[in-house]
Amino acid sequence: MRFVRKYPISTTKLNWNKFSKDYRFEASQFPDFRDIDIIYSSTKVNPTLGYTTINIPDKNKKYRYWRIISDSRIAAIGEIEFFNKEGNKLTGNLIKGNGENESIKNAFDNDVLTFAKGEVWYGLDLGDSVEIDRMRYIPRTDANNIFPGHTYELLYYDNGWVSVEVQEATNECIHFHNVPSNAVYWLRNLTEGVEERVFIYRRENIIWY
Repeated sequence: MRFVRKYPISTTKLNWNKFSKDYRFEASQFPDFRDIDIIYSSTKVNPTLGYTTINIPDKNKKYRYWRIISDSRIAAIGEIEFFNKEGNKLTGNLIKGNGENESIKNAFDNDVLTFAKGEVWYGLDLGDSVEIDRMRYIPRTDANNIFPGHTYELLYYDNGWVSVEVQEATNECIHFHNVPSNAVYWLRNLTEGVEERVFIYRRENIIWY
């Protein structure tokens, strides 16, 4: 069985980001972004409300300033992260356009359940020109998607709940093998979170109850 979430997405949650589809990430050597490279453009929000990872095309090019900007409305963003070639997360100072609101700090607070609602543009000053290997971001989310590093347990019901397997996720999806068929199942995040719901599995589809 393959999972990208442990809890169904409601229409209300999908509507959190329905107006936040057209935005881009830009990088520059200049604080006024007079000379930019567009690193990534998006026309949709991740349907799982999980992370999107972007591998930087030119990993040898160095940038100091990064921002998210839109010609219409910036996405509600839960978190933005940058990593170097060694896999270390980079930090910096918050930068923003004139008139930007204070919620933007939530995009860099290490908490995916808080979110930024940008109106102009915002981003990070990394303090020096550095090479970036990859970046990732997550939209406003309920944190019920699969998180790398979190531990999950799949159970099925047979006169009581029986554990199939416990494993740590290594990416944004997780697979369980040798699962008994025709049962009621329960996927738990043992690291954090309380929203859970039982389900059945038919033709490689989850049917939530």
